[in-house]
Amino acid sequence: MKFKTAFVFFVGALFLITAGISAQTAVPKKIEISGGFIKTYRMDDVKIKNVKELDQILSQVTDIEMTQSFQDGKTWNSCGQLFGIVGGALIGYPLGQAMAGKELNKPVLFTGIGITTVGLVFVMNAEKDILAAIERYNTVIDEKYPIGFGADPFNKSVYLTLSW
Repeated sequence: MKFKTAFVFFVGALFLITAGISAQTAVPKKIEISGGFIKTYRMDDVKIKNVKELDQILSQVTDIEMTQSFQDGKTWNSCGQLFGIVGGALIGYPLGQAMAGKELNKPVLFTGIGITTVGLVFVMNAEKDILAAIERYNTVIDEKYPIGFGADPFNKSVYLTLSW
């Protein structure tokens, strides 16, 4: 009777320890990139909506190159948004004045167009850096969490490769 109780206790403790370890070693999932000029990022067929959400996903993996590239992308994105807001205001003000019946202020309008163009260049550069960070994230996942399934037809065997 004591042996059965000790055996059940041992198997139960082993199960609890194994469940905790397996929960801690969950493999991060890859980010899929789709789209042409405007990229869309997905993880498990769920669209990643903004840079903040992407930052939370990328923080699961620690890599200096990926982090630096992502930080550069966030910086370029913030600068691009700032230039876009200022340029949009400088475009909207003279157009609004012209619609109200006043004369079109062309220097302000063209300045706004130029500043908005600079903002678009900054945003495209941000997209390039963020894309590089995501590609590095996927590479690091492949390197750190190699799980593979293979077959050797000469030895008539099938095997699963796990490494940690």
